[in-house]
Amino acid sequence: MSSEGVSINAPLFITWFQCVVTCLICWIAGKCGEHSQKGYSAVSTSEAGNSNMSNKPPSFFAQFPKAEYKKLIAMRVFPLSVVFVAMITFNNLCLKWVEVSFYNVARSLTIVFNVFFSTALLGQKTSTNTIVCLLVVIFGFYIGAAGEMNLSVKGTVAGVTASLFVSLNSIFTKKVSFSMIIYPGLSFFHW
Repeated sequence: MSSEGVSINAPLFITWFQCVVTCLICWIAGKCGEHSQKGYSAVSTSEAGNSNMSNKPPSFFAQFPKAEYKKLIAMRVFPLSVVFVAMITFNNLCLKWVEVSFYNVARSLTIVFNVFFSTALLGQKTSTNTIVCLLVVIFGFYIGAAGEMNLSVKGTVAGVTASLFVSLNSIFTKKVSFSMIIYPGLSFFHW
């Protein structure tokens, strides 16, 4: 979205647009799912086996629940939403500021952050073999950054930050999903 002649400062707009479109898709899919469930009965409701309701299987949209806003759930998921928006924003900034050929190098530290946060936040053990592999990834990142002819420091920092938030997003998703399924009354902030 930028070149020598034209530069659109769009990463934050793109992030906002992606979130709005996602909300619209979820709302529309929920409406379609609600509509597809009307008139469907998985089990016959009369003793004779005849029902006034159609017994044809539901459509693809039947798997989508109606979109509803619940304040308690929103508060529990809010930190995950902040991490998700930061992940998309820094990813878009990285795409704007680095060469396309360097993008994968700038974003290559996600696996390092995944292992670090899995150990720090989830308490999972890390093997020596994993640590050796992570050192190889870090060395590869260093070689890739040192060999880049048009190195953008702010683009590289945005890429590393995007990798950090991608990792946090997966960790927070795991924690939020677990806490909401296993402990529905437990607040997100009381891990």
